[in-house]
Amino acid sequence: MAEKELRRMSREELVEIIYAMQQSQHQLEQQNEELRARLDDRTLKWEQAGSLAEAALSLNHAAPRAETGVRLLRKNVICRKAGCTRLAKRVQ
Repeated sequence: MAEKELRRMSREELVEIIYAMQQSQHQLEQQNEELRARLDDRTLKWEQAGSLAEAALSLNHAAPRAETGVRLLRKNVICRKAGCTRLAKRVQ
């Protein structure tokens, strides 16, 4: 509003304008808080997705080593049951 218009208004009109502006500001602050919360939530999801991707990559690298360990353990158990001490010692 132009300054001249504001000067011609009564106190009641000015108070109403101020009240409406305060309500509008309050609504905008609430909306801002909600949007920040949504942004934080999305940021957290992206961080978790990154952590999950890193964990999956780590597991992908660990899987072949784990399979090798399981195979060696299995051979060791089979050899011990069969009395194959030479291979069992080598596996340990």
